[in-house]
Amino acid sequence: MTGDHAATVIDVTVTCGSADEARAVIRAVVDARLAACGQTWPITSCYRWRGDVAVEGEHLVLLKTLADHFDAICAVIRAHHSYELPAIAAVPLSHHGPGYVDWIVESTRPRA
Repeated sequence: MTGDHAATVIDVTVTCGSADEARAVIRAVVDARLAACGQTWPITSCYRWRGDVAVEGEHLVLLKTLADHFDAICAVIRAHHSYELPAIAAVPLSHHGPGYVDWIVESTRPRA
C-alpha cells in the first residue's frame, strides 16, 4: 500500500540493438517520469525471426514502474527503438521491500 491506495508495481523489459539505444530508451522513459529507474546490460539472444534463427548481441533494458504507465512506456520505447517489433514485456511484482512502492510512485508522479 502507498498512502491510501494500492499501486501495482511492474518491471518492464525490452531488448535493444546497442548500448546507446538502450540508454536513449531509458533516459526518455525516466525523463518523462514514466519509470523511476532503468538499467541495462549486454546479453546474447537466440531468436527466430522471419523463418531464420539468429544469435546476436543485444542490450536488455529493465524499467521499474507502475502498471498504469505501461501503455505510455510502450509508446516512448517505440519512438526511440530501431527494431520493427520491439520485445516489450512486463511482469508484476508481488513482493517488494519497505519504501520501494512509495519511491516508484513519487518518482513517476507528474510535476505540478
